[in-house]
Amino acid sequence: KIGAGLGAGAAGAMVGNPADMVMVRMQADGLLPPDQQRNYKHVGHAMGTVVKEEGVTALWRGAGPTVNRAMIVTAAQMACYDQSKEEILKRTPLRDGPAVHMGASLVAGVVAAGFSNP
Repeated sequence: KIGAGLGAGAAGAMVGNPADMVMVRMQADGLLPPDQQRNYKHVGHAMGTVVKEEGVTALWRGAGPTVNRAMIVTAAQMACYDQSKEEILKRTPLRDGPAVHMGASLVAGVVAAGFSNP
């Protein structure tokens, strides 16, 4: 369960990092002095500009910490969700359904938040 979460978190973060990096740049652009602002028009323009000016690998700048965090969060959340669901079904009269999923999701969310914050 933990291994699957680690792999899923790493894969998801690697695929999503270009959009995340561009989003951070676009949000921070307004905080820069006017002569340093990038003035991206939209996400596609931002990605194209980054590739053109810095190379395609620049889209994965900062991916290391992003991947590490995603691995921790996803591993904790997936493993905890599965285990919580098993325990709820084993220890309560509830049957598999929305209440069990909500309970397991609540537990998994709290645990994932705890693992992802210092």
